[in-house]
Amino acid sequence: SFFGNFLISTGVDSSLNIWGPSENIFYKKSYKKSLAEILYFKSWRLLYVIKISKSQRTFRSLAKKLNSNFFSVSDFHGYSYLLDISFSKCFRICVLEIKHSIKGHLSEIKDCCFSTNQNSFASCGRDKNIWIWKNIFKKKIECAIILKENQSDIKCIQWNPIYEEIISS
Repeated sequence: SFFGNFLISTGVDSSLNIWGPSENIFYKKSYKKSLAEILYFKSWRLLYVIKISKSQRTFRSLAKKLNSNFFSVSDFHGYSYLLDISFSKCFRICVLEIKHSIKGHLSEIKDCCFSTNQNSFASCGRDKNIWIWKNIFKKKIECAIILKENQSDIKCIQWNPIYEEIISS
């Protein structure tokens, strides 16, 4: 998370696991490992398990948008879900909202990531394509370009931190 007060993991059972401290102690700024920080992270446990889909689905990729609690998960069926997570009542209630569900790939998505300026989202996969999505007027996500000149499946993509360029392998 933006403040380092929770962690999300995905897996083969269509769920997101949200991990965090078992106490209601949340440090917003920790730059070197102090005794308090060490004890803080030792107190972490599984806080919530949220099912995204009723059908059995494996989430392969998880990406986080910088400086927010907005992230994405992508699955073996070619779907990417753009999600917003929030907590209320001192982290006792977790609210997960699916903001967008996008489908483009014909098969498994191997990786996904948000661009540095946070205006683009890219996904790559077994279908040998890279899909780049743009947020049009903050309401709808549309495919801006599909890069198809790849010889094999793409397992990793990363945006250039300075320019609007993407690297794949």
